[in-house]
Amino acid sequence: FGVDAVSNAKVESAMTESPSTGGSTGSTSGSGAACGPYTRNLTMGSTGADVTNLQTFLEDQGNLVIPTGVSKGYFGSLTQGALAAYQAANGIAPAAGYFGPITMASVA
Repeated sequence: FGVDAVSNAKVESAMTESPSTGGSTGSTSGSGAACGPYTRNLTMGSTGADVTNLQTFLEDQGNLVIPTGVSKGYFGSLTQGALAAYQAANGIAPAAGYFGPITMASVA
């Protein structure tokens, strides 16, 4: 395709990076730095970097444990349950596991 070796290496590197590796891209540990800003409500079926950030926050809070081999970035029943536990522990009612404006303000 007429691509030089450096460009090809960059593309190959980008293609092998994945949130499921639990690695160095997109996550910080122990600080709440990975938890925002949020620009939309999140609920069952939501996907994206903001879901990954929320999951990292919930892990840091001790509310979420993602099993080995499961990728972050999908808001499923584990995330909903962990979010509901966080909400209950922080006086957010209803503690339904829906990430809306009240919970956003709490994690900001």
